[in-house]
Amino acid sequence: IFFQGCNNSNKQIIFELQEKEVELSVGDTYTPIILIENLNNYELIYDVDSDIITIKNDNIYCIQAGECEVKISIKDHHNVNSVTLKIYIYEVIPDDIICDKEITIFINEEYKLILNFIPENASKEVEYSSNDDNIAIVNDNGIVKGVSEGQTRIVIKSKIAPNVKTRIIVNVIKPPVEKIETVSEIKLNYNETYQIQWNVLPIGSNQEVSFNVSDQNIINVSEIGIV
Repeated sequence: IFFQGCNNSNKQIIFELQEKEVELSVGDTYTPIILIENLNNYELIYDVDSDIITIKNDNIYCIQAGECEVKISIKDHHNVNSVTLKIYIYEVIPDDIICDKEITIFINEEYKLILNFIPENASKEVEYSSNDDNIAIVNDNGIVKGVSEGQTRIVIKSKIAPNVKTRIIVNVIKPPVEKIETVSEIKLNYNETYQIQWNVLPIGSNQEVSFNVSDQNIINVSEIGIV
């Protein structure tokens, strides 16, 4: 930042901060108010050892929560003491968490919950929990997985404001049958029996099957697949 003009070398340079400590929120932009007298040609240098803020064109942009110090000095004026700005950045407490009110998924299916926050710059740190892990589970990334047929609720709670929460109804149903795997051909002797083995896919779909034969004068099959 350059300011051009004529220096008054006969007077002591005054270099001060109006505010030495500030409290801000994530997403805020802050411009330090600096008092400089008896110097009209200077460049300010900002020195900060932290990634929770960025500085551009005199503006401080708050990226994440934490605290840091910004050292501000005048270039090529080593006889003028630098000033230090202490910054405290806090998470913004959400007023509300918005999510689907109800979803329906298959057993073994995964579904990623999409959350929106009011205000938009509010803390997005949340905790997930399921009212019944036997029906549906949820991980720390908000991925819900169907476990068994039924209905439960997923609770989403703000970490910094536990009273701010939302709930989503999860219906878990059996997936449709895609195919049945079994042997395509068997050879039997007269009066010999055979137990048919089969797999209904996908896993979690309705496993109930029925059997019928094209000619009952040749073979019979029971309800449990014994030929």
